[in-house]
Amino acid sequence: MRTMRAGLIGGGVILGLAGVLGVLGRWADPIAQADEPAVANEIEALVAQLDHPQYRTREEAHAKLVALGMAAFEPLRAAERTATSLEVKTRLAAILREIASVHWRENDLAGALAHAKSEQKPVLVFSTIGGVKGYA
Repeated sequence: MRTMRAGLIGGGVILGLAGVLGVLGRWADPIAQADEPAVANEIEALVAQLDHPQYRTREEAHAKLVALGMAAFEPLRAAERTATSLEVKTRLAAILREIASVHWRENDLAGALAHAKSEQKPVLVFSTIGGVKGYA
């Protein structure tokens, strides 16, 4: 299995976009989950740990933030905009990419859509003109 944010599937292109939640609607409201004080406090503490002097602590915080999934997306995006540390900015950008990515096998549109839905990730599917090799 590979992670792709855009790629050819049959005669179309599937693109996992976390930023289009409003356009496509939501399968659930994962961002509202992050508004709970306990989750918001956990995200804030983990973001602070991304700048910890010990590499292992930074890696553990990174993994925990990715595990929170789409519920943490908007708070992490806000933290990325206000972060002053290059380490934190770089890690937050990587975490956001990991959270927003849709994992799929080539030519398995149904599988990609099921995966995106199960992880509450929106997707856009674009048609192409002609087959895979004949798109414009």
